[in-house]
Amino acid sequence: MGLINVDVDLLRTLVVVSEMKNFTAAGEKLHRTQSAISLQIKRLEGIVGETIFDRGSGKEIRLTKYGEMIKSYANEILRLNDALIQEIQTSSAVTALRIGMPDDYAQLLLPRVINEFSKRNEMTEMQIVTDLSTTLSKMIDQGDLDIAFVTRHEGIDGMKLLDERLSWVTVPDSRVALDTPLPLALFPEGCGVRRNAIEALNAIGKRWHIAYCSNNFSSLKTAILERQAIGVLPDRAVPQDLIRIGPEYGLPNLHSSELLVKVNQQASASIVRLATFLSHAFQVGVSTPPAPQDDTATTGTADRPD
Repeated sequence: MGLINVDVDLLRTLVVVSEMKNFTAAGEKLHRTQSAISLQIKRLEGIVGETIFDRGSGKEIRLTKYGEMIKSYANEILRLNDALIQEIQTSSAVTALRIGMPDDYAQLLLPRVINEFSKRNEMTEMQIVTDLSTTLSKMIDQGDLDIAFVTRHEGIDGMKLLDERLSWVTVPDSRVALDTPLPLALFPEGCGVRRNAIEALNAIGKRWHIAYCSNNFSSLKTAILERQAIGVLPDRAVPQDLIRIGPEYGLPNLHSSELLVKVNQQASASIVRLATFLSHAFQVGVSTPPAPQDDTATTGTADRPD
């Protein structure tokens, strides 16, 4: 005897009829006529070679013993069928992932992370928002972002990803770090790195002033490249055209900054999975560079003060 394929649509009709106990009601639910429902049941009975429903003399119909057995298989087949369709639709749909990150990370490190992430999630639309950590944290709380990478600051909570070493940065051969008061190019109030830098300068009594302030790291970097100010960046985010400087210029050591990840509590399971992968990719993509071994490694080719 050859294999017999049972139409899934017939099995779905069987299940609905057994639930409604009436052909007419089943037809209304399935948007078919009573005669179409009756014909489908007859077709199914013809395939299996047994009577499925005991129509009796009343209005309600009941499954026969054989019909009960068929229904149990029908429920499982329909469950697998519907799961398959759902998986196909989910895989083919574009998932939007709203990501927040301070601008220095977004410009210097996120491209590498996105490149790795996109290889595994081709149907994910990544919406990038850059702003201060305090703003990004509020956006998560308000449901405007799915995931945010933020530096620890007063009022900001989240899961700790890693500790960031911070460094003063300038360009080779620049002596602007010797100016008094010290000109700074920093992000606005609300940035944990800014607060860290100012507190360190105040602790040693060094005079300073904010020469350039912007949410956009490109603007700050331009001021640094033009030798108008020095900046502060996480070590792993220092671009190749800037160098790290420190005590040799009379600058204080900076405390490490904690990088946190914060996920929207209302995020769907698929978004949480994507956020988990992105967090891992971010940690790998920004692995801590080796600590400088000597003054040359710290200051690059810059002229050190006499």
